[in-house]
Parts: sequence; structure tokens; C-alpha cells
Amino acid sequence: MQTKLSAWSTYPLEGNHDFGVTINSQDFTETDPMITYNLELWKVWLDEAAQKQFAVNGFYSQKLKLSDGTVMDKVRIIAVNTEACYNANFFLMKLRDDPGDQLKWLEQTLYEMEANGETGILLGHVPPGSNSCLEQWAKRYQALLDRYQNVIRLQMFGHVHKEIHNTIRGVESGKPIGVNFWTGAVTPYSDLPAYPCFRRFIVDAETMVPVKVETWAFDPTQENPVFEFHHEMTEYYNMPDLSPSSFDALADRMLEDETLALKYIHTMNQNSPF
Repeated sequence: MQTKLSAWSTYPLEGNHDFGVTINSQDFTETDPMITYNLELWKVWLDEAAQKQFAVNGFYSQKLKLSDGTVMDKVRIIAVNTEACYNANFFLMKLRDDPGDQLKWLEQTLYEMEANGETGILLGHVPPGSNSCLEQWAKRYQALLDRYQNVIRLQMFGHVHKEIHNTIRGVESGKPIGVNFWTGAVTPYSDLPAYPCFRRFIVDAETMVPVKVETWAFDPTQENPVFEFHHEMTEYYNMPDLSPSSFDALADRMLEDETLALKYIHTMNQNSPF
């Protein structure tokens, strides 16, 4: 029997609009003033080692801490700073290898986690695989996901203000090895007709594998809007589980089933009534 895990701790990370002087831009050759500023605001949620790492270039890892204060020694939160791949960050034109040595750090972190028998939950802003993330960085990131697919259990991203997922494939095998979950936004966005929404991920407490993904949303046109349950992925799409192979099969089904494809468009935009 699966044991569900509840954790409401906060784990901050940098987004492209977090840089106040020149939005979208971070020069990884020196410490950005916004990194220092944000760390002062966010350090209440970070342990000492995570604060020290964040202070360099805005990425870090730390052990998962639950809402009741319990620290899970074998589970890590890994927060990446996707300004290293964002295509509107023009500082990257002079940083063509590994901005801020983040991928080097990520590889070393995953290597140590594997050696210690740890698992990880990876968080980021700009989703690798989207057209906002530079391909060369995303490819190197994909290679790390392939190598350490036994370590990473869940990946969550934002930025696009839409509810999307993409299947990660092995670099050489081409087989589905993971899933990136792109989540909608609580903040409204003028260019999209999306309802404000958030996701709740329910994971198995022993394996940290996601078993349910719920979306909660509200209709801002109502007088007193409240967040309401909208859908859960496995039920909504009639999926046996949330494994990479199940998402691969879902994509094949959408090619043949127009009704199913329209359901995906509906949840992607969160733009129709309950």
C-alpha cells in the first residue's frame, strides 16, 4: 500500500523577471545584485549550505523538509537557475559553455546523491525543451537526466503560464525516461485567457515517485472566487500511472483521438468554466 506524503515547505528559485535592473538578464561571470537581494528575502527557507550555494549564482540543493519540520535525509530538493539557458538573456552570447558552472555543479550533486542512495526533486523556472531554453544547454541537461534517471523522481517548471508536460527521452536509446511538468500560474496573464491555478503533486512516501497530480483553479470573473479542484491527471486522461511510458502512450492516443487532444488543450489553457 502506498503512503502519501504531505509537504508544504517553500523552496524559492530564480525566474527571468526576478532581475530588477535588466529583466531576463544575468551575467554569470559575477554575482548579480538581485541574487544578493533575493537571498536576504528567501534565506528563511534555506539551510546554511543552500544559502552559501545560492549566493554564488542562484542555484542550490538541500534536504527535503516537511511542513511538520521533519527532514528527509535521503531526499533532496534541487533548484536550478534557468537564466543559464533563457534565450532572452543576452549575456549568454558570451557564455557559450556552462554559465556559472551550473551543469558541472548539477552533475557533481547528482553523482554524490547516487553514491549516497538519495533521490531528488528538481525545480526550475524556464522548462528545458521549451523554445525559451537554448538547445545546447537543454541537450546537456537532458544527458544528465538520462545518466541519473535513477536519482531524479520529479521535475517541475513554470514560466509559460500553461499546463503542459513533455516526455524526456534517452539520448541514445530514444526511450521515455522522465517527464517535465510545466505548471500554470496563480498570477493572471493578459496575453492568455488562463484561469489562475496551481498543482498539487502527491508522491509515494517511500519511493518519491508521483502517483497523482491535481490542478486547482478559480474563475476570476466570479464575485468571490475560491480555488476549486479542477482535475487529476491519471483520472482525466485515463492513465494507469504517471510513468514516462504512460505519458508516451498518452501522446500516441492524442494523435488518434481528437476529443482527447481537445481535453489537453482545455487543461493547458485553463480557459473554460468548471
